[in-house]
Amino acid sequence: MLAVRMRWPMVNIKDRIKEIRKSLGLSIEDFAKELSKRGCGIVTEKAVSDWELGVRRPLPTKILALAELGRRNVRWVQTGVDPDEIKTPAPFN
Repeated sequence: MLAVRMRWPMVNIKDRIKEIRKSLGLSIEDFAKELSKRGCGIVTEKAVSDWELGVRRPLPTKILALAELGRRNVRWVQTGVDPDEIKTPAPFN
């Protein structure tokens, strides 16, 4: 038997960004302020709103800040797949 935990990734980065914000209990305004404190430049409410609506994608520096703030893996923020959750099956002898 394979010891693999299967979970469908969230398809869109917009959904993952919104999940991070909501998991922190922050408004869009407060989320933008917190991201701006992370050394990635100024993040506006409009930028966060555009990301969550799927109008624009965040720059790589912002993705790193999103991952740090949400305590998530950068790859998860980008793709929806968390390498820490992928289990390698035990080899058969």
